[in-house]
Amino acid sequence: MEIKEPGITRKDVLILDDDDFCKENVCIVTGCGTGIGRAVTVAAAVNGLTVAGLDINAEQGEKTVDTARALDGTDVAFIPTDLTDDVQVRAAVKRRPVWDRSGIWPISPGSSTLMLWKISPWKPMI
Repeated sequence: MEIKEPGITRKDVLILDDDDFCKENVCIVTGCGTGIGRAVTVAAAVNGLTVAGLDINAEQGEKTVDTARALDGTDVAFIPTDLTDDVQVRAAVKRRPVWDRSGIWPISPGSSTLMLWKISPWKPMI
């Protein structure tokens, strides 16, 4: 028996009518290469956020970006990052010139709860 990862289609993505879901807001997703991280990356990109996906697995991270773009996610990028290495995390955050936009939402779906924070100001959103 072969086990395959399920695909993501446009109809699988919940489209939210929210003024904060725009390209001026940046969503940083850790663990974007697989599972919940991939789903969050794709959903955020399809909903119009600028998305930076971080993961140690470059092949799967690029697959996530390809999936998001195929579903009309516009501004999405993969940044190879080992989250256990503070130097790499800092470098990843400094890498994109879009961080000076109106808001940055780091998302860490690999934790026991989904953490979503809007950095401007630092206040929990969920």
